[in-house]
Amino acid sequence: GTDGSVILVTITDVVYEVTSDMLCQVFEMVVPILKVATFHKNGKTQALVKFQTPEDAAKAMERLQGEHIYTSCNTLHLQYSNLSDITIKYNNEKSRDFTDPTLPSGPDGPPNATAGRGGARGE
Repeated sequence: GTDGSVILVTITDVVYEVTSDMLCQVFEMVVPILKVATFHKNGKTQALVKFQTPEDAAKAMERLQGEHIYTSCNTLHLQYSNLSDITIKYNNEKSRDFTDPTLPSGPDGPPNATAGRGGARGE
C-alpha cells in the first residue's frame, strides 16, 4: 500500500523544459521535499515528488493543483502516486535526492573524478 507521501505530477502546456530544480523551487515554496524525478511518458512531461510526510504531500496537492509554473503555461496536475518511495540514482537536472547529496550527476560520475583503473585514455 501507499503512505500518500509521493505525488505524481503531470505538467501540461509545457513551454519551458521542466527540470528537477524548477519543480523543487515550486514545491519548496509550500513544503520541503525529499526527492524529485522528472521523466517523459507517452508524450507527457511528468514527475514524481517524495515528501517527508503525507501531510506535506496533501498540503502541496491543495496549494499547487492546477497552478502554473510560469504565467499561463507549464500547468501542474497532481495526483497521488501508488509508490511509497522513489529511487534516485543521479543528482542532476532530471532528478534530485536531497537525502543523499553524494549521488553522482550521471552514469559516468563527475568528469575527471573517477579514481581507479580503467576508463583512462592512453593506457
